[in-house]
Amino acid sequence: MLACTVMGFLRYYFFNALAPRDMTGFFVPSIETFGFRSFMLYTVTLVSIHHIIFFGAEIFTLFDPLTLLLKITGSSVLTILLILGTEQLKLDFLKK
Repeated sequence: MLACTVMGFLRYYFFNALAPRDMTGFFVPSIETFGFRSFMLYTVTLVSIHHIIFFGAEIFTLFDPLTLLLKITGSSVLTILLILGTEQLKLDFLKK
């Protein structure tokens, strides 16, 4: 719960920093609206912050830092791949 709350709080600031300046109104962060580079930066940063807090709170010790690092890295990579796959499916569906 803490990880989602922190990510939700930080999302606003990353969104404003990376969003195109010419866009007004409500829009959803995606590869189409941000561009690939900005979307990847947005996604990698927020997912990494979320997983660091989530697994840090779950383990709540630095007794085995290698396990903690492997959990954070593996879960972050898988999550980012799933997000990119979902974005690609959405782009393919919109092109039809």
